[in-house]
Amino acid sequence: MISRDKSLVMFTWFDWLGLGNIVSRLRHQFSLEILPDWFIYSLPNGLWTYSLTSVMILIRSQSNQLINLLWILSGLLLSLLFEIGQATKFVRGTFDVVDIFVIIISFILSLFNLVILKKLLLYKKKI
Repeated sequence: MISRDKSLVMFTWFDWLGLGNIVSRLRHQFSLEILPDWFIYSLPNGLWTYSLTSVMILIRSQSNQLINLLWILSGLLLSLLFEIGQATKFVRGTFDVVDIFVIIISFILSLFNLVILKKLLLYKKKI
């Protein structure tokens, strides 16, 4: 929000909710010009993918049914489909290969954290 382009729809919503002035002040106070573009534009997609994947792992990882695997893959698939939609102009937005890279890395990190979490839980049960 702080470093995003003012033409995004969310700024219209902020104005409609009467938050336009507050958001403008925050944008002015917290200028993020020192951060790299991937951090500002790609990381939110990765965090969304990471969080959805993690939630689905926590909810669905108890059994090995195919439907559970599809739920766990849902964050990755939705994120990639959205990005492909942008590339084909089916979805409004700008396609970026960096977004795809960050999405895949976020998915892998979420799976990796599951493995670590399971090992910690197994270790605690042994103690």
